[in-house]
Amino acid sequence: MNAQIVDRVTGTLRRAGVDLRVLESYPRTAEVRVRGVQRRYQLLIRPDLTSRSAASLPIHSDLPPLILTRHLSMNVADTLRSLAVDSADEAGNMRLDLGEVLIDIQGRRRIPEPSTTRAGLSAAFRPAGLRVVFALLTWEDLADAPYRTISARAGTSLGSTTYVMDDLERSGFLHVARNRRRLLRTGALLDRWVELFNLSTAPTLDLGRFTSRAPGWWRDDLDGIRSSDVLIGGETAADLLGTQLSTRNTVLYAQHLPAALAARHHWRKADGPTAVADVEVRRRFWTPPPERGDDLVAPSTLVYADLLGSGDPRQRQAANELRTTDDLLVRLDRS
Repeated sequence: MNAQIVDRVTGTLRRAGVDLRVLESYPRTAEVRVRGVQRRYQLLIRPDLTSRSAASLPIHSDLPPLILTRHLSMNVADTLRSLAVDSADEAGNMRLDLGEVLIDIQGRRRIPEPSTTRAGLSAAFRPAGLRVVFALLTWEDLADAPYRTISARAGTSLGSTTYVMDDLERSGFLHVARNRRRLLRTGALLDRWVELFNLSTAPTLDLGRFTSRAPGWWRDDLDGIRSSDVLIGGETAADLLGTQLSTRNTVLYAQHLPAALAARHHWRKADGPTAVADVEVRRRFWTPPPERGDDLVAPSTLVYADLLGSGDPRQRQAANELRTTDDLLVRLDRS
């Protein structure tokens, strides 16, 4: 499917006088030439994009990104433009900023899909599968653990876990030999997980949005957060992990609303999606390992997804920094 998109977009660009050449297959890089000017990109191929998924695309290369997709709606194009991300689709919509040359075409209609049936998401990228994939990426030795252990960590049924593991093996993300299992292509798997987690799972985790009396309240109450069995995510976690990000909002992961914490810091409920809130509490959907110690910050895989899912350019920059400095994320990219 991705190869078809590349071929179709390449042909469309060629007819517009733009030469696109794919240079490397993984990580994908490409070169665009037009009117004697050229630019090299990190190439990201996404069959379908919404404004939300466009804002949370995992971009972690020193090269500028170029998105190829079936169709760029006006909203998606505006989102990518606001992030200074170049893009092109099969219909001829494109934004290519090569410095001396800027091409910006939008409003062309989607090219009708062929009559063949499009396959649905595989088991690994449905709701239960995303939990399992999160657990496998986060705890690197878990892939070789008994399925019951994986199920307990991910919060999924044994049947779902078995189905997901089989699907990962079929998809080339899991190697099984001599009764041992290990993940493969973990950097690519992380990218896919982040995109679909932010699109389908993250919106279901909301336990409440609040306004605190003092937005920096958490700095003076780290012990209180820890004793409340709460883990910090989002930009606050990125701050604690050492990125150059000034925190404005705090994301917390908990099994239930931390009432004592809310009372101590005078949280007021922010009603409605447009209400201003600086604290967001989300349901902790996984079971931490018994040896987790006194962890204060959510797993870096989740923090990375939070940052990209925010749609905030500041947090996207912090996500890129985290991807290259966090030990776990660096190891995942090397696999």
